[in-house]
Amino acid sequence: MVDGLLKLGYIQSSIDECIFYRGTTIFFTYVDDGIFVDVLQKNSNRAVTELANVFDIEDKGDVTEYLGIKTDKLPGGVIKLYQPDLIDQIIAELNLSPNCKTRPTPAASSF
Repeated sequence: MVDGLLKLGYIQSSIDECIFYRGTTIFFTYVDDGIFVDVLQKNSNRAVTELANVFDIEDKGDVTEYLGIKTDKLPGGVIKLYQPDLIDQIIAELNLSPNCKTRPTPAASSF
């Protein structure tokens, strides 16, 4: 897949070999899954079309969950990422009751 992406003009990240860039388009890949991200939807759509001409891929539309991370599009272009299943698993493993006291923000890092 790397060679195909490079032929399409993508540059592989020197930090993470699963991330590729081309202009404002970013492609994240993990095993046999991938996500295109761009400030313009038309660029993401074009990237998917181009990749489909080289590889056997399936466009599943907007991302709602990827590798256990759920996503929500919020007003103003903000994307919220969260992992409720992992949080529930941690709470269960630590035997924390659902009625424990919570705080809206974590403690200051100096504590």
